[in-house]
Amino acid sequence: MPTRVVLDCDTGTDDAVAVMLAALHPDLELLGVVSTWGNAPVDVTTENTRRVLEHVGRGEVPVHVGLAGPVAADPRRPAPRRDLLPLPPARRGP
Repeated sequence: MPTRVVLDCDTGTDDAVAVMLAALHPDLELLGVVSTWGNAPVDVTTENTRRVLEHVGRGEVPVHVGLAGPVAADPRRPAPRRDLLPLPPARRGP
């Protein structure tokens, strides 16, 4: 029986690998992904997550929009980037 997993991530290049692994691993059942603010704003991380899932043929996995900002402000943290992954735009919304 596969291990059931929900990912919580700010999908950029590093988390894209985790999403792909969870989506394609035969011993995991990816129930969904929560995209959050982090290295990029939540709208960008959400679109990146949807692009990755569709790219690997798992567009049916639900993507939920999570936290849109930090839990506590940190003035030392750099401004988030707006980098979308170089994949076609997702066809399905979160």
